[in-house]
Amino acid sequence: MRNKIYFNHKDLSDFGVFIANAGVYNSPARGYDKVSVPGRNGDVIFEKERFENIEHTYPAVIYKDFDVTFDALKAYLLSCEGYAELQDSFHPEEYYVATFVGIDNIKVPRDHSIGSFELTFDRKPQKFLVEGKQTQTFNAFPVTMLNPTPFYAYPLIRLYGSGTLTMGDVELVLSTSASYVDIDCDLQEALQAGENLNITLTDGKFPRLAKGLNTINWTGSKIEITPRWYTI
Repeated sequence: MRNKIYFNHKDLSDFGVFIANAGVYNSPARGYDKVSVPGRNGDVIFEKERFENIEHTYPAVIYKDFDVTFDALKAYLLSCEGYAELQDSFHPEEYYVATFVGIDNIKVPRDHSIGSFELTFDRKPQKFLVEGKQTQTFNAFPVTMLNPTPFYAYPLIRLYGSGTLTMGDVELVLSTSASYVDIDCDLQEALQAGENLNITLTDGKFPRLAKGLNTINWTGSKIEITPRWYTI
């Protein structure tokens, strides 16, 4: 079986590209500041509650028609701007969010029939779980959601009506005439049809889903939650 890579919802085997392995096994760096205090051994650590981006390189090969397919591959990858989903067949239950960096270490025989190279992406540190893309709908409250990972998840929440949302230690009050509002807890934005409604929130904190069971209450009519589970 030849292993595949998918980027921006495109199967790169359409260009004849297959990968030799999953590419990266090192972990992203944890973000923190250190402060040295006179007369005190060791440094004081201030957590930033974030992880740094990581460079992800796949060893890849095209087995036939290299000249034609490689040019098409380059054109496609270089046309993808910003972040997009990145996934490989070694880990079908996970996906990354990455931007394409470049192609290096190209090796081609004289007849140019095949070729090997490395595809490099700059990706966010999370390994998102595919199951975390599934939206769950609730009409009666309170409810519970189980976070299967040891990391906080920052969900996308669609709230119908006005009311008070309680999730963990965060209480968020929404007052709006809109039929629904999307709360993006990662971007920390409240949106309705592209319009920013952050002003309708009475608390500047956005909720998140802690590891284990989370109790959720909403005094409006309905709520839809896409949890975005991830690990590192």
